[in-house]
Amino acid sequence: MGTKERAGVPPGSLKKASGLIVPMEMENDPDQLRLLTLHETAELLQLSRRTVMRMVQRKELPAFKVGGQWRVNESSLTKWMQGLQEL
Repeated sequence: MGTKERAGVPPGSLKKASGLIVPMEMENDPDQLRLLTLHETAELLQLSRRTVMRMVQRKELPAFKVGGQWRVNESSLTKWMQGLQEL
């Protein structure tokens, strides 16, 4: 796969911004790029950091590593919480 190709992503829908590859629709909306630490995520969810870490490890919560530290995209967290409300 070439450097500009991404599996399952339409060509031209990604843009490299500040070293990050982000969807074009997020390009002009800095709120969608806000990354939370696990501590911040735990505070928002009113859970312990340990519980949040377990949820991340079980892939129950959308998160990814940046430089060896876990981060949660705030807009992904919002969508995840909305999905829980629909159950």
